[in-house]
Amino acid sequence: MTMQSDTCTRADARELTEAVPALEYFQGRLLGPDDEDFAERRLLVDRRHDCTPALIAECASVADVGDALRYARTAALPVAVRSGGHSFRGLSTVDDGVVIDVSQLRDVHVDAARRTARIRPGARLGDIARATERYGLAAVTGSLADVGFGGLASVSGRGPLSRRHGHACDNVLSADLMLATGEQLTVSATSDPDLFWALRGAGDSFGVITSFEVALHPIPEVVHTGSFTFAVETLPQVVARLEARDRQISEDCMWHGLLMAPPGGQTEFVVEYTHVGSADQYELDLDLLSSIGVPLTQQHRSCTYPELFHPDDSSPNTGPDGLAVSTTYSRAYLAGCEFDTISAPGLADILLDLAGEMDKAPDAVRSGRMVEFGSKAFGVSREVSPPSVYPKSDGYSLLIQVYYTDAAQDDIQKRFADTGITRLVAAGLTRGGMNLTAPNWTSELTTETVREIFGDHSYRRLQQLKAVWDPNDVFRRSIGIRPAGG
Repeated sequence: MTMQSDTCTRADARELTEAVPALEYFQGRLLGPDDEDFAERRLLVDRRHDCTPALIAECASVADVGDALRYARTAALPVAVRSGGHSFRGLSTVDDGVVIDVSQLRDVHVDAARRTARIRPGARLGDIARATERYGLAAVTGSLADVGFGGLASVSGRGPLSRRHGHACDNVLSADLMLATGEQLTVSATSDPDLFWALRGAGDSFGVITSFEVALHPIPEVVHTGSFTFAVETLPQVVARLEARDRQISEDCMWHGLLMAPPGGQTEFVVEYTHVGSADQYELDLDLLSSIGVPLTQQHRSCTYPELFHPDDSSPNTGPDGLAVSTTYSRAYLAGCEFDTISAPGLADILLDLAGEMDKAPDAVRSGRMVEFGSKAFGVSREVSPPSVYPKSDGYSLLIQVYYTDAAQDDIQKRFADTGITRLVAAGLTRGGMNLTAPNWTSELTTETVREIFGDHSYRRLQQLKAVWDPNDVFRRSIGIRPAGG
């Protein structure tokens, strides 16, 4: 049977599943549309992406990954790779194609003496925190317990340690990469410095990373987290003081500002922080944060590092950087931008206008809306050695996020986020255009925006590497690098 990916039906794929030798020794589960668990397993965390794959290959081993890739190539089917299923762009699923699900490859092996860990792509961030904390160490990850490490560390990864140690992708020391052909490579700064550069920030475009060797960093036995809630009208003054103190606050303290609308209440302005330094440094940083304004309320707690990833059962859901979302959700939309300064004239006025719009909306619409901004100082903007492709710049990033459950709200929620960012861009307040920020933090990206994120020189270099390692663009469900000449 000869088929092309644009004409292959799910029935064809099912027939091929039984006929193609590539899957004869597959150890994991193969799920097709007629299987009992398929309807649930095809879904991502964000239900806006309602794809129906021809096959879900739940891999139980690295060999399974190679078999699934060979099957997809033989069947001429498109490929998507899924570690945790949290892609806001829906990249970890595909219609009428093969989802290579590595969520069960969750091993975390710690070498405490070398301060490194070997992490499989399906390991959840909470798993990693627990496995490393017993040695007084932690990996740079994001902040949500259930996010898969593979998708996050391939392209970015910012969390509690990032202000000191950068992004998760910057802390990768080597990676085992499965190419589209099924060939396995171990890539490092010494084995292939060009490909290693590309994997740390655009890794999902070149293959399936089946194992990451990452640097670990010391953490204290007790860490701290907390928040200050301010009257919304004080936002301009509080934000100006935050920026003035940003470089005085240590690299151990990651903070975020947040406009959010709790159910049944008015929009609040909250400053949240996590602190992973010493007790003495915590007191110094807390004094600085306490001086930004007079809060209506404040709360602070001490906990172990893994508990940062496992808030109390009474806590709300959290957004992509660990901040509170006021409602449970099954749909999400994010749009973002970046600034050189967050105290520029006119910026606070637009933020206050957004808060006013949130207050005017019905509770069912506004309760999952939030505007989040944070600093990119220190480790977040610091160049690393050996270099990674992930672009470095200081300043501040901002996201407008909406989390909701009703599909009928898709258009109105998207419009709220997009219009807010468009206003900031049109006012000349941003550095670059819409969604010119961390690529895994937005729901939509154009090819031109991806080029702008990396810069023209780095993007062309990525295209040249793509033409070598994935010339047929098998991994097109990725950050968005197209092969040179393709």
